[in-house]
Amino acid sequence: MPTRRGEFGYTLVVRYTDDYGEHTVRQALQVVVAGQNPVPMIAVAAAVLIVAAAAALYWYRRRKGE
Repeated sequence: MPTRRGEFGYTLVVRYTDDYGEHTVRQALQVVVAGQNPVPMIAVAAAVLIVAAAAALYWYRRRKGE
């Protein structure tokens, strides 16, 4: 898990040998790291709370009827 957001540059270096000799290819690349979106985690927590509340209500009503 990345600890920082932003654009990070790096260089890919590929070295290979063929019939014409040794070669090195360099390519400048960039990776963009975005911040984590908290919405899915909030949705999961809300769903768990709703299910737990519904189960508790069902259990309470069933115990009350006995």
